[in-house]
Amino acid sequence: MKRFFLLLLAFLCFLIPVGCGDPDSGQKPSEPTVPSEPEIPEKPAYQNAYLDKKDGLKILAIGNSFTYVSTQYLWEVLDDLGFTNVKVARLYIGGTSISQHAANFSTNASYSFDYKTGTKWRKAAMSAMNAVTSDEWDVITLQQQSADAGNPSSFRDSDFDTIVNKLNAWNGNENYTLAWLMTWAYETGCDYHYFAQYNNDQAYMYECIVNTTIEKIIPNRMFTQIIP
Repeated sequence: MKRFFLLLLAFLCFLIPVGCGDPDSGQKPSEPTVPSEPEIPEKPAYQNAYLDKKDGLKILAIGNSFTYVSTQYLWEVLDDLGFTNVKVARLYIGGTSISQHAANFSTNASYSFDYKTGTKWRKAAMSAMNAVTSDEWDVITLQQQSADAGNPSSFRDSDFDTIVNKLNAWNGNENYTLAWLMTWAYETGCDYHYFAQYNNDQAYMYECIVNTTIEKIIPNRMFTQIIP
């Protein structure tokens, strides 16, 4: 399991370009307070042995345009690593925040749904429920909208409760892993006006994203993995 996620993390860090993306509205984050050695809460031990399986792994990424980019070549990487019969899928709307996903899941809104079991992506418009119930997913990832990725106030427990309750009801695999896919910082010189809430500073935005993840995601026992 550890080997799989280390390889996956290495791939994602290599794949993700440092760019502006497709941000939506967000509030200005507070100045970060960075402890020299942040205390990370312990998580319970999870039994997710299926992550070591080389055959039939199914991954669903839920998010926005950043999610689209992050998963574009994931199937090929897993194929090169010797995984067989892999299914990679993404359920997304550009610029969508966690709060908007919660509202969409409550109303069973329509999303872009792409999936890949071979060399080509297949694309469709599908409701959130139909997409999640279309298979038994081993891993499901969530991702915040880029402008809010470093804004702790945008990470509301009630939104996560709404989304995860729906996932638990819809996903046929009750032992799935829920992972958090971190959003990357905009590059220096990016002209998106939302970058101003991070002082137009890539390093500062990255710091805010990391601190928000430490504050809001690591203590959240719904998530068992974090993908930087």
